[in-house]
Parts: sequence; structure tokens; C-alpha cells
Amino acid sequence: DAFVDKNGNNIQDRDEPAVGDFALLRDMGVNTIRVYHQTFELNAELFRDLFKTYGIRVIEGDYLGVYAIGSGAPWSPGTDYTNPEQRARMTASALDMVRRYKDEPFVLCWLLGNENIYGVANNSNSKPEEFFAFLNEVARQIKEIDPEHPVGICSGDVLYLDKFGKNCP
Repeated sequence: DAFVDKNGNNIQDRDEPAVGDFALLRDMGVNTIRVYHQTFELNAELFRDLFKTYGIRVIEGDYLGVYAIGSGAPWSPGTDYTNPEQRARMTASALDMVRRYKDEPFVLCWLLGNENIYGVANNSNSKPEEFFAFLNEVARQIKEIDPEHPVGICSGDVLYLDKFGKNCP
């Protein structure tokens, strides 16, 4: 339970009732949050309440191999975007996310990756064309399952923007 510390004493006084994080988010003007379905089970009931009661939607993401999450690769050398077995695991993870949550009212869109282009426990920085081509494949498969929600990429900046444009239309 969160509360508004009206007098700034860092203590919850009697006139400062618990309002909860969701109400505070709404009161701050938040209308969307981002979560990843890995490495824990999403609490769909909680997100339904978040949307129904507070009007806050969810951008739901799949790490798509960054930090070696979802690929089955060890941290070092990390995800290899040319490895067919790892690609199959990551694709299955992303498509499972979409199949499980596509009809939920709280879903705003799907997000793939999390600054993967920096090459943290993956080879996207040494093989950006392969990474973006794979990303495009996954996005196309998501759109086949769920044409109603947009698919985006969480990229850190404009590194490899030329390769993104060429390989991930």
C-alpha cells in the first residue's frame, strides 16, 4: 500500500490513508505500463483490475534473447540469433505470450526485445542484420495470430537503423 506523504515526514500519518500504487499511477497521469511475460507468470487478474478500475493499459513484452532470456543460451556467449534452436525457443516464447493474452482488454501492444542491439549476452551487435531479420519474422508471426494489436521493438537508440530499415520492414 502506498500513501501520499502530505507533510513530508516520511511516515504514514493517520490523515494519510493508503491509496495503493495503481491509484497513485492514475493520479500522476499514467495510462500505460510496460511489463515482460518472462521470467515470471503474469497476473492477468491484477492487470484486468488495473485497466478496469484505473484505466491503465499494458505494453507486454518478450525479451527476445537479450540477457540470454528466452533463448536457452548461457549468459556467455549469450543468445546467437543465427542458431535455429535458440530462434525456435524465442519464437515460441513470444508467440505463447500473444496467444495467452491477445484477448485481454488490458493489452495495448506487443513489444519485442529490450535494447538488444547493445549485445548484452547476445550477438545482435555483431550480427545486426540477422537480429533484425529474426525480429521481423517474429513480428510477422505475431500479426498472423493477432492483427488487432501493434508490434514494436524496444531499441536503445538509432544504432543500426539502416540495418533495421532493410531487414525489419
